[in-house]
Amino acid sequence: RAASACGSGRRRCAAHPRARHDQAGRDHATHAAVDAAGVDPAPVIVAPPVRLGVTVPTSPSAASAPGLPLASRGRRFAALTYEALLLTAIIFIAGFVALPLVTPGHAGTANALAIPDVPQRVALFCMLFGVLAWYSVASWSGGRRTLPMKTWRLQFAMADGSPVSRKTALLRFLATWIGPVLAILAFALLRPAGLGAQAVWLVAFNFLWAFVDPQRQFLHDRIAGTRIVQAPSPTVSARAPA
Repeated sequence: RAASACGSGRRRCAAHPRARHDQAGRDHATHAAVDAAGVDPAPVIVAPPVRLGVTVPTSPSAASAPGLPLASRGRRFAALTYEALLLTAIIFIAGFVALPLVTPGHAGTANALAIPDVPQRVALFCMLFGVLAWYSVASWSGGRRTLPMKTWRLQFAMADGSPVSRKTALLRFLATWIGPVLAILAFALLRPAGLGAQAVWLVAFNFLWAFVDPQRQFLHDRIAGTRIVQAPSPTVSARAPA
Protein backbone atom coordinates (compact mmCIF):
# COMPACT_ATOMS: atom_id res chain seq x y z
CA ARG A 1 0.00 0.00 0.00
CA ALA A 2 2.78 2.37 0.84
CA ALA A 3 4.45 1.57 -2.45
CA SER A 4 1.23 2.12 -4.34
CA ALA A 5 0.61 5.40 -2.48
CA CYS A 6 4.11 6.51 -3.21
CA GLY A 7 3.65 5.59 -6.84
CA SER A 8 0.40 7.50 -7.10
CA GLY A 9 2.05 10.44 -5.33
CA ARG A 10 4.87 10.41 -7.90
CA ARG A 11 2.32 10.43 -10.71
CA ARG A 12 0.55 13.42 -9.12
CA CYS A 13 3.83 15.19 -8.55
CA ALA A 14 4.83 14.61 -12.14
CA ALA A 15 1.43 15.77 -13.44
CA HIS A 16 1.84 19.33 -12.14
CA PRO A 17 5.01 20.25 -14.06
CA ARG A 18 3.59 18.59 -17.19
CA ALA A 19 0.37 20.67 -16.90
CA ARG A 20 2.32 23.89 -16.46
CA HIS A 21 4.47 23.01 -19.46
CA ASP A 22 1.40 22.30 -21.60
CA GLN A 23 -0.23 25.65 -20.57
CA ALA A 24 2.97 27.54 -21.40
CA GLY A 25 3.03 25.87 -24.79
CA ARG A 26 -0.55 26.90 -25.52
CA ASP A 27 0.16 30.53 -24.48
CA HIS A 28 3.23 30.61 -26.70
CA ALA A 29 1.21 29.28 -29.63
CA THR A 30 -1.50 31.92 -29.04
CA HIS A 31 1.04 34.79 -29.00
CA ALA A 32 2.70 33.43 -32.11
CA ALA A 33 -0.64 33.33 -33.94
CA VAL A 34 -1.41 36.92 -32.89
CA ASP A 35 2.03 38.11 -34.04
CA ALA A 36 1.63 36.33 -37.36
CA ALA A 37 -1.78 37.93 -37.96
CA GLY A 38 -0.42 41.40 -37.13
CA VAL A 39 -3.26 42.22 -34.74
CA ASP A 40 -2.55 43.84 -31.39
CA PRO A 41 -4.49 42.52 -28.46
CA ALA A 42 -7.32 44.81 -27.38
CA PRO A 43 -6.28 47.04 -24.48
CA VAL A 44 -8.16 46.78 -21.24
CA ILE A 45 -9.94 50.07 -20.46
CA VAL A 46 -10.73 50.64 -16.82
CA ALA A 47 -13.56 53.12 -16.28
CA PRO A 48 -12.90 55.76 -13.62
CA PRO A 49 -15.02 55.51 -10.50
CA VAL A 50 -18.13 57.67 -10.59
CA ARG A 51 -19.21 59.32 -7.38
CA LEU A 52 -22.82 60.05 -6.72
CA GLY A 53 -23.69 63.74 -6.58
CA VAL A 54 -20.56 64.85 -8.49
CA THR A 55 -21.00 66.41 -11.93
CA VAL A 56 -18.26 65.35 -14.33
CA PRO A 57 -17.51 68.03 -16.99
CA THR A 58 -17.99 66.79 -20.54
CA SER A 59 -16.11 69.57 -22.36
CA PRO A 60 -12.96 71.62 -21.77
CA SER A 61 -14.98 74.83 -21.61
CA ALA A 62 -17.12 73.43 -18.83
CA ALA A 63 -14.05 72.30 -16.95
CA SER A 64 -12.34 75.69 -17.24
CA ALA A 65 -15.36 77.78 -16.26
CA PRO A 66 -14.58 79.47 -12.93
CA GLY A 67 -18.16 79.40 -11.67
CA LEU A 68 -17.83 82.46 -9.44
CA PRO A 69 -21.07 83.47 -7.71
CA LEU A 70 -22.94 86.60 -8.67
CA ALA A 71 -22.29 89.53 -6.38
CA SER A 72 -25.10 90.60 -4.11
CA ARG A 73 -27.02 93.82 -4.64
CA GLY A 74 -25.74 95.30 -1.39
CA ARG A 75 -22.11 94.72 -2.32
CA ARG A 76 -22.62 96.16 -5.80
CA PHE A 77 -24.43 99.27 -4.57
CA ALA A 78 -21.72 99.85 -1.96
CA ALA A 79 -19.08 99.69 -4.68
CA LEU A 80 -21.25 101.93 -6.86
CA THR A 81 -21.31 104.63 -4.16
CA TYR A 82 -17.54 104.47 -3.89
CA GLU A 83 -17.27 104.56 -7.70
CA ALA A 84 -19.49 107.65 -7.89
CA LEU A 85 -17.16 109.54 -5.55
CA LEU A 86 -14.15 108.51 -7.61
CA LEU A 87 -15.80 109.50 -10.90
CA THR A 88 -16.79 112.85 -9.43
CA ALA A 89 -13.15 113.55 -8.60
CA ILE A 90 -12.08 112.50 -12.11
CA ILE A 91 -14.69 114.79 -13.69
CA PHE A 92 -13.60 117.76 -11.57
CA ILE A 93 -9.94 117.26 -12.42
CA ALA A 94 -10.58 116.72 -16.13
CA GLY A 95 -12.97 119.71 -16.27
CA PHE A 96 -10.48 121.94 -14.48
CA VAL A 97 -7.76 120.96 -16.96
CA ALA A 98 -10.00 121.28 -20.04
CA LEU A 99 -11.78 124.52 -19.10
CA PRO A 100 -8.96 126.85 -20.27
CA LEU A 101 -8.84 124.92 -23.54
CA VAL A 102 -12.52 125.39 -24.36
CA THR A 103 -12.67 128.98 -23.03
CA PRO A 104 -9.33 130.52 -23.99
CA GLY A 105 -10.78 134.03 -24.28
CA HIS A 106 -11.94 134.11 -20.64
CA ALA A 107 -8.79 132.72 -19.01
CA GLY A 108 -7.09 135.20 -16.69
CA THR A 109 -9.89 137.79 -16.90
CA ALA A 110 -12.63 138.86 -14.53
CA ASN A 111 -15.14 136.69 -16.41
CA ALA A 112 -13.12 133.49 -15.91
CA LEU A 113 -15.97 131.90 -13.89
CA ALA A 114 -18.64 132.78 -16.44
CA ILE A 115 -20.70 129.94 -17.92
CA PRO A 116 -19.28 129.00 -21.33
CA ASP A 117 -21.35 129.33 -24.46
CA VAL A 118 -23.26 126.39 -25.91
CA PRO A 119 -20.54 125.30 -28.40
CA GLN A 120 -17.94 125.44 -25.65
CA ARG A 121 -20.14 123.45 -23.29
CA VAL A 122 -20.67 120.82 -25.98
CA ALA A 123 -16.91 120.61 -26.52
CA LEU A 124 -16.34 120.29 -22.77
CA PHE A 125 -18.96 117.56 -22.51
CA CYS A 126 -17.35 115.63 -25.38
CA MET A 127 -13.96 115.82 -23.69
CA LEU A 128 -15.36 114.60 -20.38
CA PHE A 129 -17.30 111.88 -22.16
CA GLY A 130 -14.09 110.69 -23.82
CA VAL A 131 -12.23 110.67 -20.49
CA LEU A 132 -14.97 108.61 -18.83
CA ALA A 133 -15.08 106.21 -21.78
CA TRP A 134 -11.32 105.70 -21.65
CA TYR A 135 -11.42 105.16 -17.89
CA SER A 136 -14.29 102.67 -18.09
CA VAL A 137 -12.93 100.61 -20.98
CA ALA A 138 -9.43 100.51 -19.50
CA SER A 139 -10.75 99.50 -16.06
CA TRP A 140 -13.31 96.89 -17.15
CA SER A 141 -11.59 94.98 -19.95
CA GLY A 142 -8.93 92.30 -19.80
CA GLY A 143 -9.75 91.20 -16.26
CA ARG A 144 -8.83 94.59 -14.76
CA ARG A 145 -10.81 96.17 -11.93
CA THR A 146 -11.37 99.63 -10.52
CA LEU A 147 -10.33 100.59 -7.01
CA PRO A 148 -13.88 100.25 -5.57
CA MET A 149 -14.19 96.81 -7.16
CA LYS A 150 -10.92 95.72 -5.57
CA THR A 151 -12.11 97.06 -2.23
CA TRP A 152 -15.39 95.12 -2.37
CA ARG A 153 -13.85 92.05 -4.10
CA LEU A 154 -15.81 92.36 -7.32
CA GLN A 155 -14.86 91.69 -10.91
CA PHE A 156 -16.40 91.73 -14.37
CA ALA A 157 -16.86 88.58 -16.42
CA MET A 158 -18.83 87.32 -19.36
CA ALA A 159 -21.59 84.74 -18.97
CA ASP A 160 -19.11 81.91 -19.64
CA GLY A 161 -16.57 83.28 -17.17
CA SER A 162 -14.17 84.74 -19.74
CA PRO A 163 -12.72 88.27 -19.32
CA VAL A 164 -14.53 91.25 -20.82
CA SER A 165 -13.18 92.52 -24.14
CA ARG A 166 -12.71 96.19 -24.98
CA LYS A 167 -15.63 96.11 -27.41
CA THR A 168 -17.95 94.70 -24.76
CA ALA A 169 -16.66 97.18 -22.17
CA LEU A 170 -17.42 100.05 -24.57
CA LEU A 171 -20.91 98.66 -25.16
CA ARG A 172 -21.47 98.47 -21.41
CA PHE A 173 -20.30 102.07 -20.97
CA LEU A 174 -22.65 103.33 -23.68
CA ALA A 175 -25.52 101.34 -22.15
CA THR A 176 -25.00 103.07 -18.79
CA TRP A 177 -26.24 106.30 -20.41
CA ILE A 178 -29.74 104.92 -21.02
CA GLY A 179 -30.93 106.25 -17.66
CA PRO A 180 -29.54 109.80 -18.06
CA VAL A 181 -30.89 110.03 -21.63
CA LEU A 182 -34.34 108.95 -20.44
CA ALA A 183 -34.15 111.53 -17.65
CA ILE A 184 -33.31 114.32 -20.12
CA LEU A 185 -36.14 113.33 -22.46
CA ALA A 186 -38.65 113.06 -19.59
CA PHE A 187 -37.51 116.44 -18.23
CA ALA A 188 -38.05 118.06 -21.62
CA LEU A 189 -41.54 116.58 -21.85
CA LEU A 190 -42.63 117.29 -18.28
CA ARG A 191 -41.10 120.74 -17.88
CA PRO A 192 -43.95 122.65 -19.60
CA ALA A 193 -46.36 121.10 -17.09
CA GLY A 194 -44.14 122.00 -14.15
CA LEU A 195 -43.28 118.35 -13.47
CA GLY A 196 -39.69 118.38 -14.62
CA ALA A 197 -38.43 117.31 -11.18
CA GLN A 198 -40.27 114.00 -11.55
CA ALA A 199 -37.72 112.90 -14.16
CA VAL A 200 -34.77 112.94 -11.76
CA TRP A 201 -35.24 109.33 -10.63
CA LEU A 202 -34.74 108.12 -14.20
CA VAL A 203 -31.02 108.88 -13.86
CA ALA A 204 -30.75 105.72 -11.75
CA PHE A 205 -32.98 103.67 -14.07
CA ASN A 206 -30.15 101.29 -15.05
CA PHE A 207 -29.36 100.49 -11.44
CA LEU A 208 -32.97 100.22 -10.28
CA TRP A 209 -33.37 97.55 -12.95
CA ALA A 210 -31.58 95.15 -10.57
CA PHE A 211 -34.72 94.98 -8.40
CA VAL A 212 -36.83 93.52 -11.23
CA ASP A 213 -34.20 91.51 -13.12
CA PRO A 214 -34.42 87.73 -12.52
CA GLN A 215 -30.66 87.55 -11.83
CA ARG A 216 -30.46 90.97 -10.10
CA GLN A 217 -28.35 92.36 -12.95
CA PHE A 218 -28.03 96.01 -13.88
CA LEU A 219 -29.59 97.00 -17.18
CA HIS A 220 -26.25 97.75 -18.86
CA ASP A 221 -24.91 94.36 -17.75
CA ARG A 222 -27.98 92.68 -19.18
CA ILE A 223 -27.50 94.48 -22.51
CA ALA A 224 -23.74 93.89 -22.77
CA GLY A 225 -23.94 90.27 -21.62
CA THR A 226 -21.61 90.92 -18.69
CA ARG A 227 -22.04 90.18 -15.03
CA ILE A 228 -20.50 91.34 -11.77
CA VAL A 229 -19.26 88.38 -9.79
CA GLN A 230 -17.73 88.09 -6.37
CA ALA A 231 -13.97 87.69 -6.69
CA PRO A 232 -12.31 84.97 -4.62
CA SER A 233 -10.65 86.14 -1.45
CA PRO A 234 -6.85 86.26 -1.60
CA THR A 235 -5.35 83.17 0.01
CA VAL A 236 -2.47 83.68 2.36
CA SER A 237 -0.37 80.57 2.75
CA ALA A 238 1.25 80.72 6.15
CA ARG A 239 2.96 77.69 7.64
CA ALA A 240 3.31 77.22 11.33
CA PRO A 241 6.90 77.23 12.57
CA ALA A 242 8.32 73.80 13.14
